[in-house]
Amino acid sequence: MKAVVNLLMLVIYLLLLVSPIYSQDNTVQHIDHKVYLKLDTFPVFNEGKEELSEYISKNAIYPKQSIDKNDTGVVKAELIIEKNGCITIDSIFSLGKASPALVKEVIRIVKTMPKWMPGKKKGEVVRSKIYIYIKFSIKQNKTRKTTNIYVVYSNEASFVGGEAAYLLYLQESIIMPKFDRDTIGTVFIKCLIKKDGSIDSITVVKEFIDIFNKEAAEVVSRMPKWYPANVAGENIETWLYIPIKFTIQGSDCKKKEKRKNRKR
Repeated sequence: MKAVVNLLMLVIYLLLLVSPIYSQDNTVQHIDHKVYLKLDTFPVFNEGKEELSEYISKNAIYPKQSIDKNDTGVVKAELIIEKNGCITIDSIFSLGKASPALVKEVIRIVKTMPKWMPGKKKGEVVRSKIYIYIKFSIKQNKTRKTTNIYVVYSNEASFVGGEAAYLLYLQESIIMPKFDRDTIGTVFIKCLIKKDGSIDSITVVKEFIDIFNKEAAEVVSRMPKWYPANVAGENIETWLYIPIKFTIQGSDCKKKEKRKNRKR
């Protein structure tokens, strides 16, 4: 009987570990599922971007102490949209000069948001990560201050010359490592595009085979500067996930044994 009770308690404990715990403000405290960045259908707030901007403008409150101190700036909210549309706050922080009071207000407004329409991948509803940038601004005239809080949209980091130049760079720069059998695989590289467009903090986040992992990391490390991401006219640092696909066939092994001369 004691063994049965212990087994039952273990099952209950495991269920608690993987079950979502929802709060009254539509945020999720814990749930055990993968989060996707690349989706076929992205999460939507009500009917779209205009609705989100209107919600922020109507419901956000400019802190009085921030008005008195002329605090302005952009706050970034990194949010996870759960399968049921609830919100998990992953991280909310200042981009530059926005004060802690402004960050606190963004946290508050996010917690009041209604459910989103969740994202989809391959036809299935999934957890997904989104980024929202909220700008606080103050205009001063002779008699009073006018405040404004609104959503700003970013220009993502991009390869100089566009997608065609990016694909050409990969085609010319990747040299297939010598391998004794046919194989196909993809290495995913995480890297930081800095404010000046340079690449830093290169990490292999999804491995294939060691020699291919190293080749993928080297190819990314030798990339020229990118156009950095930009929010409200200011360059910002941003993380990228770059897939590098390798296809080795028998004939390729012989053709590409001799590597091109290049600086390592």
